[in-house]
Amino acid sequence: MKKFLSVILGLTLIFSLVGCGSMNKEVLTAESFQSYFEGKEDYKVFDITFQCEGQNMKTALASDDVKDGYSLEYYIYEDEASAQKMYAETLEIMAQFVKEPLVEEGENYKKYSGASSSTYWSLTKVENTVLYCEAARVNQEEISLVVKGLGY
Repeated sequence: MKKFLSVILGLTLIFSLVGCGSMNKEVLTAESFQSYFEGKEDYKVFDITFQCEGQNMKTALASDDVKDGYSLEYYIYEDEASAQKMYAETLEIMAQFVKEPLVEEGENYKKYSGASSSTYWSLTKVENTVLYCEAARVNQEEISLVVKGLGY
């Protein structure tokens, strides 16, 4: 009986882990990003695409939290390879400072977040899009909720 329960528990664990790795996230559109912040008086959305010329990017938006002074940056790249390159380069910098990062991956996304003693970082790539934020650690909970609200 113990052997049978061990096999069942082992299979459950394997299927749980496989299931976590096969999750997909829906790609956020520029319109969805903007509409998420409509009516939220602490946030102002700006089109910053002109600042990203020559970076193989279709659209770049920033949602500034005017109360707390941080910005969530959302990028739509021409292709997934360009988004992956930005993700990898940013991750390399963040990893130098983040202690105990949260890393999550699925079929079409990668997410990395964590904090140092004073700063919180959140970086998510879903297909050809990237959502990035660097802010004071005191805003970590609020930023996590916004990122989840955006579906990332």
